[in-house]
Amino acid sequence: MTCLPEEWILQAEDAGFPLIVFSGKARYVDITHDLHRLILGHRSGSPSQPPQARERPDKERLGWLLEAREYGPGSEAWRRDPLLQPFERLPCRTVLLQLGGATGRRRDTAALLSGNAACITEAACLLKRELERNGSHCLADGDGSIITIVIADASPAETCRRLLESALLKLAEWLPQAAGAGEALSGRQGAAESRRQAQLALDLAGAASRGRSPCLFYEELGVLQLLPALNDGNRLEDFVDRHLGPLLLADRLKGSELLLTLKVYLDAEGNKQEAARRLYIVRQSLYYRLERIGELLGALWLMPERRLAVQVALRAYMLLHPGSLREPEPQTPDARPSGDASSSASRSAASRKSKSSSVLDSGGASASTLL
Repeated sequence: MTCLPEEWILQAEDAGFPLIVFSGKARYVDITHDLHRLILGHRSGSPSQPPQARERPDKERLGWLLEAREYGPGSEAWRRDPLLQPFERLPCRTVLLQLGGATGRRRDTAALLSGNAACITEAACLLKRELERNGSHCLADGDGSIITIVIADASPAETCRRLLESALLKLAEWLPQAAGAGEALSGRQGAAESRRQAQLALDLAGAASRGRSPCLFYEELGVLQLLPALNDGNRLEDFVDRHLGPLLLADRLKGSELLLTLKVYLDAEGNKQEAARRLYIVRQSLYYRLERIGELLGALWLMPERRLAVQVALRAYMLLHPGSLREPEPQTPDARPSGDASSSASRSAASRKSKSSSVLDSGGASASTLL
């Protein structure tokens, strides 16, 4: 279409309806960003919402809510902002979303990773729309590669989780993400504390067992909530070395994956079949690795106190080394589980299967992931 029909133009003028013409192909993210900017900058009044409420972006509202900033002619005027009233009345849960990775399929992934304001704004608006569509009051803003979301909702945590995870799926086509969520707390001080918790959950996202969930809730951290307070000087490093040192040395010298095997085995609550499946190895190879772990850590490592110390040390190691001990990516349907590098090791493991099972099964059922 080289020009608009005259009838379209006349009808649009009569109805006061805008017509927008693009001379070429335009990306959706560019269109929505420009419209979003124009709407926020629009100065005309509205009977349903005061102009000053619409002119302030969520960034300023989040600053007032989370950092005790004051904007406008006075705090009372700001308190009359209709978009802020639910956040003073309902418990607020803060969520921080980290945009990162290089596997996104959208063309604007590179812009997102570089902190392009248009793309970050679009991502924040997308999440906000999805949450509001489900009845939640929400503020959202992007800064760099972090999106801050505050949800005012008195719903139970599990309800909030389902809504949040459903909304986060909308970004699956953009790029992988990790998210941390604080508790739902009341008042401005509660919202600020929820943000601190969300930051901690995001920092520990790589060290916690989230399964396939895109978001880690502060309530789920358990003993991990204590780790940042211990991360001063060499205390955590010494703790990790004391409980995992032999495995770290073996992995470093021989290129084995004993530490990863131990983590997956404990995360699977001692279920050998599940652990082998998640590691993409045959069970005989798993038996061999578990026997080596027992030899290096000592026969008593499955006792409750020692096992808990090992689990905490594993999470501390992942906190100190972000991105480490990641489970293998899902393989193609025709891929077969692999054995260890040494075929003799697998044969040896098979011959010692009964011995390994008797040792590890004594504590396998209780080797639940407490963290």
